[in-house]
Parts: sequence; C-alpha cells; structure tokens
Amino acid sequence: MKRKLDKIYSKELRKYKKKLLNASKRIRTGLEYIEKNYTKRNLSLERIASYANMCYKSFSYLWGNTMKVSLPQFINDMRVAKAKKLLVKTKIESKYIAEKVGLEDTNFCRIFKDREHTTPLEYRKKHKLRTFKSSKKKIN
Repeated sequence: MKRKLDKIYSKELRKYKKKLLNASKRIRTGLEYIEKNYTKRNLSLERIASYANMCYKSFSYLWGNTMKVSLPQFINDMRVAKAKKLLVKTKIESKYIAEKVGLEDTNFCRIFKDREHTTPLEYRKKHKLRTFKSSKKKIN
C-alpha cells in the first residue's frame, strides 16, 4: 500500500499519506474509487460511499474524522496536483486540462488559483521556465 501511495501522490498530496496508511478499509476503498474516477465530473460523495458499502452520511463522517479535510477539498487537491503535472509536462491548453482532471474551465481556474495563488497559465510559464533553466545548467 505504501509504494502505491508514493507512486500516486505528488508532494502536494503526501500530507494525506500518513493518514491514509492508518485509515480504515472503507476509507481506502473510497480512495480507490476516487483515484479511478477523479476525472469524472459526476464524482460524488454518494457514489464514493456506495462503492465503500456505506451510506453517504457515515462515510462523510468517517472521512472527516480520518482525513481532517472535507472530501470535496481532497478531490480538488488531487485534481490540482494532476493538473500541475499536465501544465508543466505538456502543451495542452488549460481548458482541456480542466476536462482531463474532471472540472469545468471556469471552476478549474478558480480552484487552481485558490490553492496555488496563481493562474494555471502563470503557473505553466513559471515552471516551464524553471524546468528549462535547470536542464540548461545540467548541460553546461
């Protein structure tokens, strides 16, 4: 389980890793569902809870007590982390990245800016430049 979590999560989401290692089987089952379906816009507490064989109220309570963060916040953190990788490693327009991570373009920009304090375009420019500079240093 630990290796799988290391593989899946970027450093932004590693703050949740320790909590997940100690989480109940139902929370880990819900997380599996989130990992497989975070790209779908219709991802909901009800669907996740159902996959974990729980009613949504109980799952929400268990999730909150275990993770100390709301389920929507966790899902959005995951989506932003995935989007950041796509912004730096690809030339895909941000509206298509928004679709790939399960958000509408307008919500994506707002959520991204709330978490990163910059727009997706500004983030891409800053980190593409940094990546270019670090690869240039290695050559010299």
